[in-house]
Amino acid sequence: MTTVPLPRAPDVPVIRTGLLLTDADLERIREMTANIAAGHKRFKAAAWLTTLMDPELFTRIPGGQDRDAALETAVSLLARAGAVGPEFLDQVKEREQLSTTAFASGAAIPHTIEMTAARTAIAVCLADRSVDWDGTPVRLVAMLCLSADSRDAFGDVFDAVIKALVDPAKVARLAVADSYDAFVATMLDVL
Repeated sequence: MTTVPLPRAPDVPVIRTGLLLTDADLERIREMTANIAAGHKRFKAAAWLTTLMDPELFTRIPGGQDRDAALETAVSLLARAGAVGPEFLDQVKEREQLSTTAFASGAAIPHTIEMTAARTAIAVCLADRSVDWDGTPVRLVAMLCLSADSRDAFGDVFDAVIKALVDPAKVARLAVADSYDAFVATMLDVL
């Protein structure tokens, strides 16, 4: 923020105001700080997503199957990546018996009750046709496996991802991604 013209444009955002701040100046400052904060959040989200979701944890599935087939596919991705052990599928199914992890938006976020994973990761399965998730049609499965040491590492970003996955329009955009890079780019766009 400055009250005088600058001799050259700096590498950071600048707002020029008068000596006495007006309501309009305060609103421009508020908007700029909100934009800067959103940019930082987007950068943090990008780092988080690319850390937890390797390209090997992304796949497209034909769909048209039931929930258990999609769960097996997602768990196999996580197991091949060394994130979970052989008991993980049973733990996820146990959690599903308590209540569904599918949303009316067309997304499901299956996970276990306890944080038993060797490392925190996300496997994403996008279905060409809906998966029958106990009566809810699902096109996007984002399976979470959480390790105990990551409990507090990604709270804010995780909340933003959940908010995106409960929005039907955002899920529809994500579900048509044809590659890992397209999915991550779309996810960053909808956060």
